[in-house]
Amino acid sequence: MLEVITTKSVKENFISFLGSSQCNTTVGQDMVRRLSINPGGAKEVRSFSSKCIAQTHSLTILDCTEKPVPIKFAELTLLRVLDLEGCGWLSTNKDLKDICKQSLLRYLSLRNTAISQLPNAVGKLKELVTLDVRETSIDEFPEGITQLQNLNHLLVGHYEYYTRTRSVKRFGWNGGAKVPLGLGNMGALQRISHVDISTEKSSRAMRELGKMCQLTRLCVINRKEAKFWAPFAESLKRLMNSLHYLMVVDGSKEGGELEFLVRMWGTPVFLESLHLAGRLSRLPEWFNCLDKLASLSLRETHHLMEDSFEVLGNLPSLVSLKLYIKGYAGSALCFEEDMFPRLKQLVVDNLENLEELSFRGGAPNLERLTLAFLRVPSKGIHGIGKEKLPQLREVEFFGGVIDSIFAQVFEAA
Repeated sequence: MLEVITTKSVKENFISFLGSSQCNTTVGQDMVRRLSINPGGAKEVRSFSSKCIAQTHSLTILDCTEKPVPIKFAELTLLRVLDLEGCGWLSTNKDLKDICKQSLLRYLSLRNTAISQLPNAVGKLKELVTLDVRETSIDEFPEGITQLQNLNHLLVGHYEYYTRTRSVKRFGWNGGAKVPLGLGNMGALQRISHVDISTEKSSRAMRELGKMCQLTRLCVINRKEAKFWAPFAESLKRLMNSLHYLMVVDGSKEGGELEFLVRMWGTPVFLESLHLAGRLSRLPEWFNCLDKLASLSLRETHHLMEDSFEVLGNLPSLVSLKLYIKGYAGSALCFEEDMFPRLKQLVVDNLENLEELSFRGGAPNLERLTLAFLRVPSKGIHGIGKEKLPQLREVEFFGGVIDSIFAQVFEAA
């Protein structure tokens, strides 16, 4: 099917290929609209003139270690889409400054490149809708970025993955980028991830979030003092009717860092995905009203006990639950009848107080179970089998696998 689609696209001059694709379609053409240069294509690029791509609207160069010689960004004045993910050669200010001259550009991905900062001239990309600088060394955005009034998606940071299926991940503590004052000028923003508020300026910029009633996805990280959360907490109250995805990561060591969530009035009624990392004395009262919540992960909350687990079990739409290290402090995870009616994915990650994992009729739709233990639970693991979990398709272990637990689960499943 892919071959049919590719052939048809080439025939209609919808896209052209260079590199690992079986078709080298650009040579001899002088009206290339969409060009994809795949790994291994750098040598083939040298066989055509830069004039061949002067009319290009979309350019994708993936994982190339060498810059294709004829590519001169300053000459590609009609570009709308530029994807340079994995291009290790992209690190010079000259290339970035030329890219910032593309006044028609709507999508720009510099993901997994060697760049460490963006020029202030990025503010000239007035039509830009998506800016993706994930998996780079960028840790602060320039003031010019606040001029991007059409920007919908601002993406930065990176994850570390621990399993084959990528079901277990952790946000890299060195990820995230500080934002300048003037964030409120970016009225079209719908998604911001991940903002680092670990400085006075970046923290103050969070006061402007409250103006962004169209914001649906927000990820925030604080590595330093708990006081930096205050402006963010104030704005969060005004985003209750817009947020669908919220991630809050705290790396400070003062204690009670995320208590502002407990004190917060109102309910983010449309929230579908929530990810918290940081100390909580208890679950906020508004958790009981998260009827649309489908995905939840908790990490290093420290104090959540069995009563909190019962609250989670009553969430009607919860499909994925990930209890990372110190995300649950109780001694037992008992899935009783009628709890977790829609749960399909469960991650239990090295919970240090856990002495029992038991399925007693709850989570009847569970399909994927991912486990890691610090030691053998003294009260055992029960109910992992077709009788209690009829929909279970996969059990995955990670970290230091304990042979006796593996044998028990393998036999039961």
